Amino acid sequence: MTHLEHQRLGAQGPTLLFFNGFRMPMSSWQPVADQVAEKAQCVLFNRPGIGRSPKAEIHQTGEVVVDMAHELATDLTLKSPLVLVAHSVGGIFANLYARTFPDQVAGIVFVDATHPEEVMAQKQVKPPGFLHGINQWLKAMEKMVYPLKYSEDECMGQTIEQIHGADDFPDIPITVISGTQKMPFVPQKNHDIHLDHQQKLRALSSQSHWIECSGSGHFPQITEPEKVAQGIVQTLDEIC
Repeated sequence: MTHLEHQRLGAQGPTLLFFNGFRMPMSSWQPVADQVAEKAQCVLFNRPGIGRSPKAEIHQTGEVVVDMAHELATDLTLKSPLVLVAHSVGGIFANLYARTFPDQVAGIVFVDATHPEEVMAQKQVKPPGFLHGINQWLKAMEKMVYPLKYSEDECMGQTIEQIHGADDFPDIPITVISGTQKMPFVPQKNHDIHLDHQQKLRALSSQSHWIECSGSGHFPQITEPEKVAQGIVQTLDEIC
């Protein structure tokens, strides 16, 4: 699976495997990886259809993405157990990875990540009419400009079912890093739902910590990379 575009930084210490957000490139982690590469080996990769990774040939359900990431880790002979670092929807895949390969995951750093229950909770909120119209128009334009067959987004319902059918989340150290600024055009109710599910991420493990990024919205790894690096180092110190 090494045909996936990937990058390795650092050569010693534990291994960090980074999961990007939906349609986000691995370069989005660069400000963070540069800060932690002295303490750990950082492995960044692009999922199918992003950067120079080939387009997907099958539906990108959670199980498919997790198996793909695990094959990459195996092909690169990454030192196990791994510490997963995951942003946004990448948190869904890291969640399932830990349930699927619990002996191979030492900890997770969730960076403004999505809790599985949040997906349905957000869908139940009906946006104002004009926002709904704008959203539908943007999605239509997105599919025209950036068509990705077998999209992770379109498979998300099946992915959530796969998480519900998987083993329990392991009791491993996790750090939840949350951007608490409301993003433009996001209704307050949706923002509140997201913040509530950030705390539900903490409840996945008895060994959890929370870091607030008050100067960030949904992308703390870009706007406050030093806090994300702090969370990673904190998790590494707890594990090692």
